[in-house]
Amino acid sequence: MDISTEWDIDITSEHLREKAGYNPANTRMRKIYEETVDIGSRLAKPASIQGNRAIHRIDEGRVHLEGGLSFNSLHLSALLEGADHIVVMCGTIGPALEEAAVSLNAEGDILGAYLLDTYGSIAVNFLLQGMYERTMSEFSGLSATPTMSPGQLDWDVGEQDTLFRLINPRRIGVTLLPSSMMKPVKSATAVFGIGEPSRVRRGRLVCELCHRRDACAYRTTVRNRFRDAYPLVPAFPAL
Repeated sequence: MDISTEWDIDITSEHLREKAGYNPANTRMRKIYEETVDIGSRLAKPASIQGNRAIHRIDEGRVHLEGGLSFNSLHLSALLEGADHIVVMCGTIGPALEEAAVSLNAEGDILGAYLLDTYGSIAVNFLLQGMYERTMSEFSGLSATPTMSPGQLDWDVGEQDTLFRLINPRRIGVTLLPSSMMKPVKSATAVFGIGEPSRVRRGRLVCELCHRRDACAYRTTVRNRFRDAYPLVPAFPAL
């Protein structure tokens, strides 16, 4: 199991502006962005945990892992086809930023709370991308699928419990609520497959495997999330 708190998440006011969508010519807003980035960088405490498990077999929409655990999802099964191992990861920026945003909201500073919350969302996405890239640097000669998270497409969010059993994110302060949501809120989980380049579905988004992709509202959310959080990363192509 790999646990790390050594993460340098470089978020700029430009990242925040692109995500929030305010006019960059507004001098007052530029200052607010800069202040939010300063606060966010002090409050965010990135931590990660991840591990990998051999894939025993994939059949009938279920991914069977070595050791007996499994995930049930047609889309995940298709995504992982050809992979030898699954990498399971969880990242968090801790509770301090979330608590500060709640306090700002209670004080009536709705904009400040929103921007700080947005900073937190970007930070978590940057953290997961960093975990993805760091992992791949350790598997020289292999390729990776895109990531997929519980609750995405047909993968039931209730299977967060299985994911937690595989890597125990409690070791970095992340707990699972009865609703299958995580605490702190600014936490995220994801999996991806690794294997021989000739057999792995490299560089494809899970949405490409879905028969409802042309009528799916979630597709726009996914596209915008990767575009805004990872504008220079080729591993997550536009839909």
